[in-house]
Amino acid sequence: MKYYTKEWYDLIQKTDYTFGMKKIADKDYSDTEIKDFYDKALRKLIAEEKKFYNEPPFFLFDASDVDSSDTDLAAWIFVDEETGSFTRPESFEEVKLHLEKEQREAQAEYENRSPFDPAGMIRLFEESSRTRMKYVSSRFPGWVQEKVDRRLLALNLLPASIYRDLKAEEG
Repeated sequence: MKYYTKEWYDLIQKTDYTFGMKKIADKDYSDTEIKDFYDKALRKLIAEEKKFYNEPPFFLFDASDVDSSDTDLAAWIFVDEETGSFTRPESFEEVKLHLEKEQREAQAEYENRSPFDPAGMIRLFEESSRTRMKYVSSRFPGWVQEKVDRRLLALNLLPASIYRDLKAEEG
């Protein structure tokens, strides 16, 4: 059996420093500017979630599309939501009935949902921001922690020069 070397482990730790990070201008950011970045990220998240919330249900298969000549019955499997057990349909009629029921329930849930409430997203964003601030430092080398405000790191923002240096370090 082969074991990876210490050098390999050290190298693998240096990957993905810049993954998901956005470049921003090189400068010292004030608390107000960092707060503006925070508010912008929060507004973006709320807009994305609201758009997703207002999307009607989407189904890969429509019950009317199920054709016994095109599909193998053994390829179908359903999960009982209450028990978590898997069941295989015994006929294509059972497949169609199950899909129709699933689609009716999803459509009814969509039509009867409450209006979008951003309060839950705001709480989630605040909590995840606190968590990222707490642990973001361990993701980057010490020199980055000394040069970049951890609030910016928690928002996935890096000054352009730091981004460039990290990209070079990633190799």
